[in-house]
Amino acid sequence: MSKRSYRKSTSNGALTVAIITLVFVLVITTGITAVLSKGFADWSFIPWANAEEEVPPATDVTANVSNVKLALGPAIVSNNSVSREVTATVYPETAVNKAVDWKVEFEDKDHFYNIDGYVTVSYENGSTTAMLTCHQDFSQIGNVILTVTTRQSNRSDSCLVTFVGLPTEVSVQTDAEFDGYCYTLASKNTYEFDMVANNPFNSVKEDLEYDIDILASGLIDVGYYDEETDSWSDVVNHDYDTFYVNTVNISLIDSTVVVDVLCTPESYYNEETGEKTKSVNFPCYITVTVTEKNTGISKDFKIHLVEEIISSVDIQDENIEF
Repeated sequence: MSKRSYRKSTSNGALTVAIITLVFVLVITTGITAVLSKGFADWSFIPWANAEEEVPPATDVTANVSNVKLALGPAIVSNNSVSREVTATVYPETAVNKAVDWKVEFEDKDHFYNIDGYVTVSYENGSTTAMLTCHQDFSQIGNVILTVTTRQSNRSDSCLVTFVGLPTEVSVQTDAEFDGYCYTLASKNTYEFDMVANNPFNSVKEDLEYDIDILASGLIDVGYYDEETDSWSDVVNHDYDTFYVNTVNISLIDSTVVVDVLCTPESYYNEETGEKTKSVNFPCYITVTVTEKNTGISKDFKIHLVEEIISSVDIQDENIEF
């Protein structure tokens, strides 16, 4: 072999080695760059690193977490505290690792108050559902921030937690007579039922708003009575729910239910038409439900209408002798 041919062969061999070396360096560099950009938690997606020819499903890079959102459940009262279930939704739905961590902290991080004395969050390891609990009124201290963070991709969402004094229960205060089941209301009288809201902290906001719903139960026969022939005509059986407005007016003024009793179902009589009650086939009563708009907490009470209520009893003789 001539020197010229030998040099050419050597040159070609060196070039081949250089190309192979360059390709190997590029592969190594690409792999390291991918690891650093994705983090070591997702390192196994690199085929040559774990001798996998296909991407393992548990670390599918097409299913990384992109977002997370919070949703709240209703209030739960227990041991002088109020809790709300919080649910985090991780996006996309195809994300494999949806584990999250939760934390609460005061919005103002400069004060010295311990957050655990006011608001805590509890959850099982990695769970997307947590229980946020308020232990006392923190309105004078400041707002609280609730944050959820995904363990994969480090996505997070936060919400502002404030204490505004939402009620957890509503009770009724009235002077009307109660028999253990219904409030007994006398004809030609007006009654007031005050809605009193409360919570375990005895700190309820003042500007509450309510809705009212009325459901009457019972059956009543109404028709026309001819005294001369002592007979009835055009008798119609009414569901009291469609007829109660002829016996009582019920209205809601702020947080007070006002009940104006016109007559009893038994004593109904329309002076203009002559229509009157023939009989009550099933006991008539009215259920009033009052609901606080912000929380959906409701209180219902039943009322029964009577002609008059016994006010007192008296024995005329003070002394009895035998």
